[in-house]
Amino acid sequence: MFTACGDGDSTATDSDESTSSDTATTGSRSDSLQAVRQQQGEPGIPGSDIPEHFWVMDDGTCYAYGQRVVRVTRSGVGESIAVFSGSDRAQCNGSSSQATFSTGTDGDPQTFFGVVGDLLLLERTTEQEHLIRVVDLGSGQAVLETLYEEPVEIKEGGLFYGEPAEEFETQEGLNAVGVDCPESGAWFNDSLAVGVSVRSRFDLTSRQVELTDNVTCIPLL
Repeated sequence: MFTACGDGDSTATDSDESTSSDTATTGSRSDSLQAVRQQQGEPGIPGSDIPEHFWVMDDGTCYAYGQRVVRVTRSGVGESIAVFSGSDRAQCNGSSSQATFSTGTDGDPQTFFGVVGDLLLLERTTEQEHLIRVVDLGSGQAVLETLYEEPVEIKEGGLFYGEPAEEFETQEGLNAVGVDCPESGAWFNDSLAVGVSVRSRFDLTSRQVELTDNVTCIPLL
């Protein structure tokens, strides 16, 4: 199963909170993306759809994707996500009962991970675990919900993510399964374990999951 070792580094930065505004920001797709990056951070995982417009609100942001508006508001330790039919600012003021899909207020915290076509991408967080959740906005049903490791990205018609890592505490253990992690020696010397995560691909059309031949090495405490 283990045939290669990828780069498991993933860096994220927290953007400053924006001041509230009801002003609509419009423009080309590239202009919209630049504005979102500056004010809210690029919405969604790499490769997900770029919103055509967005509106900053007192408690979150609304994103317009074609004839669909996604409202993301802060809610405790997570976010409340509601999806509405339409394409303008008025949809941002709708109640959750008017939404075609919403995460609600109960259950585990969820975070907006973006939109790809008719699929909504979310992260669901339990006390100790992080799961990626993919919802078909046509049916409102989850078509994928699984534990994952970084990095996560959309490319070549698929959602790529890491399977939960298998932990190794010695170089001999890594060698026994044929994994070559270039930095493993340094990590072991620093009293860290090494996690090995197989990359999976969720096909956005067939909605089937298959393992790839790539693995990612991760330093573990």
